[in-house]
Amino acid sequence: MAKYHKPLTPKQIAEIKDEDIDFSDIPELDESFWEEAEIVVPDLAE
Repeated sequence: MAKYHKPLTPKQIAEIKDEDIDFSDIPELDESFWEEAEIVVPDLAE
């Protein structure tokens, strides 16, 4: 995938194929990532 030097528009982002996205610099999430996670339920009351 090409490196971009300016922000992409939403249309340009939508046009990128999934197989062209490079995830190599994103670490995998292990159990330690989730140890202190908590569920947050949004307040939908109006």
